[in-house]
Amino acid sequence: MKSFRSEVMVLRDLATVLERNQSIQRPIFEATGDKESPKVEIKFHVWDHTFSVENRRQHVEAEIEAIMDSFPDAEWRTNNPNENHFDRTYYQMLAEWHGAAVSITTYRKTVCEMVVVREDVEEVEEPDPAMLAEAMEGIPLVKRTVKTPVMEWDCNKALAEKVDPILKARKEQADA
Repeated sequence: MKSFRSEVMVLRDLATVLERNQSIQRPIFEATGDKESPKVEIKFHVWDHTFSVENRRQHVEAEIEAIMDSFPDAEWRTNNPNENHFDRTYYQMLAEWHGAAVSITTYRKTVCEMVVVREDVEEVEEPDPAMLAEAMEGIPLVKRTVKTPVMEWDCNKALAEKVDPILKARKEQADA
């Protein structure tokens, strides 16, 4: 009975949030699990294909920020794009709120861009390509330099500051 009661309370709290913030989209609400381990999820999917590519990012970021602002007592975190294919494809803001898991999901490429953060350089030994054509045995090794770009996703700074306490503290210091 306790799980049913907690699900109803989350629904009531969610209804209050939605009544106060009527401009945000309506979420998907899922109550799963069993009596011993209930699981309540509130999911916002921000896929905006109505805007041109140039305006989509701005609109999606504004929508995500409005949803986050609607849950002021939630502590948000983001998924790690290095963990798996889903996380490389989708950008998620995740929080626990009143016992429910809240997620905001959009395409990572909409709010982030892939940037080169550094270039790893290493020297490798391999057969001399000029001599390779002449003989296969006894080929001397030559050294050459190989550059490998290291890529990371660079995401919206305003959203990141809402999630990352270190960035938030730096911004507050800079503003002071």
